[in-house]
Amino acid sequence: MENTMKYKVTIGVLWHDGIRYVRGDVIETDEDLGTRAEPLAEAVEPTPVAKPKRKRRTKAEIEAEKMQLEIQNALDSVPSVSGASE
Repeated sequence: MENTMKYKVTIGVLWHDGIRYVRGDVIETDEDLGTRAEPLAEAVEPTPVAKPKRKRRTKAEIEAEKMQLEIQNALDSVPSVSGASE
């Protein structure tokens, strides 16, 4: 079997060389099966990609960020005094 190809069965039941194959089975043979099976291209395995690690913030980091925002909002709400240094 030097010139063999892989086929995927497209009909309900396929008998080939006395072996029963059902729809979706892969057969490796050198015979042409016509419309009973479709040629199967050699699939290239995709390389797995690592998922990014989820970053979890601590409660202290969240509280510090809230405090920083409160301070920034308080400074923004204070009216600036112009000409005070003259």
